Amino acid sequence: MSNQLESSDWSSSDKKLSANLEKKMITITIFEDLSNELLFNIFEYFDAYQLHSTFRQLNNRFNSLLTKVRVHFDLDPIPLNEFFSFVLSLNHHQILSFTSRKLEKTRSWLFDNDDVLQQFSKISALTLFDVTYGIINRLHERLPSLKSTLIYVNVAGM
Repeated sequence: MSNQLESSDWSSSDKKLSANLEKKMITITIFEDLSNELLFNIFEYFDAYQLHSTFRQLNNRFNSLLTKVRVHFDLDPIPLNEFFSFVLSLNHHQILSFTSRKLEKTRSWLFDNDDVLQQFSKISALTLFDVTYGIINRLHERLPSLKSTLIYVNVAGM
């Protein structure tokens, strides 16, 4: 008889728990359910390479969003062997700013491929560290559109 009592008590408790859960209406939101506007705000905290490495090929919606988002481009985390193909995969209107802290990569970006360099013709801010005056002069020659760009430069040896 005690088994029946325990069983009926459990059944009663189960019904109460079920009723409480229905009242609270638990909802679960996953990242992919967020609105496009909210995702664009979140994407602002990523640089271009991180953003594409993280979200590319997630699904068709994210692939579409990645073609529309404006990005900050940090040259340093991109492996040199992926740099040219990655940059050429971006729409040049997407790139807001460019940053480089390594002279070797800055030289490669500036001198190795004209198509890659043109991807940065519409940027609004350029930040370069440890560069030479020669690189700055060369940059103005190769990208005359930078005249209206905010440029921050840390010259090597200064």
